[in-house]
Amino acid sequence: MRTWTNNTPPRPDLTISSVTEPASGQAGSTVSVEYVVENIYNTTSDAFEVQFVLSTDQTYDFGDELIDASEPEAALAENTSRTTTAQVLLPTGLSNGTYYWLLFADGYDNLTEQNESNNFLLTLVWVVILQNILVGTE
Repeated sequence: MRTWTNNTPPRPDLTISSVTEPASGQAGSTVSVEYVVENIYNTTSDAFEVQFVLSTDQTYDFGDELIDASEPEAALAENTSRTTTAQVLLPTGLSNGTYYWLLFADGYDNLTEQNESNNFLLTLVWVVILQNILVGTE
């Protein structure tokens, strides 16, 4: 009888577990976005980035506004989390409307992870842009 040995190295699994979005802001200004990123699997990750998206609905698609900046994150040990407050520059041409924040841990898939489908979190609180001023609502 042959014995099979799984030699696949352990992989990290990054996920965003919470987001605290800005209460107010203005298109073209910088806002603070606080989030918690977790590595929920059994090995330390390499360094990675968190990407920010504004969406007019609760689905990520081609019509969403990808913010040009991303937040660099250092390696994250297995089964740990980190809280980060990022300074995010809102696009100057952002149209008036209602937006949800979507955050992606390793959004460009630079790391090989245990589960690649759980890297993002969508806020349930939306942000309204009225006369280029953002007001958070629930």
